[in-house]
Amino acid sequence: MYYAYAFMNLIVYIIYAVFLIIGAQTTQPLFGLLPLLIFYTAKYTGAFFWYTFSTIQTTQLFKWLILCAVAGSILGIAAPKYPAVLNISALLFGLCCSVLLPTYNTILKQKKNAKKRPILWSIIPACCWLIILLPALTTKQFSFAFLWLGLAFFFLLFLPVKIMNDTVPYTKQALRYTGIAAFIVLSVTLFIVKFARTVEWQTFFSTIVLLLLFALTCVTIWYAWRSVCTFPIHLHLYSYADGLFVAFFFMTTVFEHWVTAGSLYMIYIPYIIGLLLAFALPIKPSKNLLLLLLLLCNWGLLYAPLLPVVAIGVGFCHTKLSTQLNHTYYDVAAITIKDESLLIKNRFYRLGGISIQLMIVAIIVSIAWQRTVDLPQLMHALIPTTLPILTLLFSGCMTIFVSWLLVKERRLRSE
Repeated sequence: MYYAYAFMNLIVYIIYAVFLIIGAQTTQPLFGLLPLLIFYTAKYTGAFFWYTFSTIQTTQLFKWLILCAVAGSILGIAAPKYPAVLNISALLFGLCCSVLLPTYNTILKQKKNAKKRPILWSIIPACCWLIILLPALTTKQFSFAFLWLGLAFFFLLFLPVKIMNDTVPYTKQALRYTGIAAFIVLSVTLFIVKFARTVEWQTFFSTIVLLLLFALTCVTIWYAWRSVCTFPIHLHLYSYADGLFVAFFFMTTVFEHWVTAGSLYMIYIPYIIGLLLAFALPIKPSKNLLLLLLLLCNWGLLYAPLLPVVAIGVGFCHTKLSTQLNHTYYDVAAITIKDESLLIKNRFYRLGGISIQLMIVAIIVSIAWQRTVDLPQLMHALIPTTLPILTLLFSGCMTIFVSWLLVKERRLRSE
């Protein structure tokens, strides 16, 4: 069971990298940008979709996630001949990756008699699998890449995951409807943010639309999460801050590399190295220290030569912080919602990522609403000067937010 843990942490980012490479190297809309947008949207909002089926057992949900990935792999293999099916493949992969890690973590915690293996050994099969996949990506052999992904997920079906006798607590019907409403609102919002590529849409009115969608998103999620008030509020804020940091890192670095025609491998390979180091190094920094290190990495984005080091730091600190928050959520959760605790944590993490992306695009649109050039040209003109300012503003705001959060937690401990 534990041998697959590092692999699952790795494969989520590998799938995103596959669709990112396809989107960057392919000009066909059905086999390029659109699947990337669909995957990205489903990956961030899928947690709210699965929230609608909250009465399903965790082990059953895990099986459904793996089946979604296997089906997505089969469709991905057929995509060169039938490009339209890649969009369905992206949707299935996105729904799988949205809650794969918290679901598997919950299963590990449910197996009381499971003997935990050294995490270092779990890295070896993950690295071997990645070494075989990398040549296929660099040579654009996407059918083989999807075949290799499908085989990996197929073998995950045979993990010793037993159906638990415990039943997942019933969720009020209204809250279940709110879950699907949140999924629809967030999906439409994030898709619009990512799909906006022409200046005809880049108007002052579109900025107002984005801000209204963000407000509607916040109201919807607040209503959906009224039932999880049993958790300490500072835990949700830690998850939210983690989502802010990671999403800001990926969004700004990908923007910069697309504008400068740089290699995306300079972002993902160091990040994956940091992720693997988080499993290899048997150290357990406090979540406060990890949050401060993420803040320091964010300040490091202001100096471009530090990008590989920053990527390693973000991958390491995010993985360690997420692991610690998983333990804390599960420990403090009431018995009736223990199986849902990691999924709840995951939804706050996703909300952080969605909100910062929406705010960044709203700022760029509001700056550019009077321009009359195409968005790609506009991005080339704005990104070199705008990104450092956005990074400085975001880092300053997060410094204040993190300082307040640490002071708040210290006061709670003293009480």
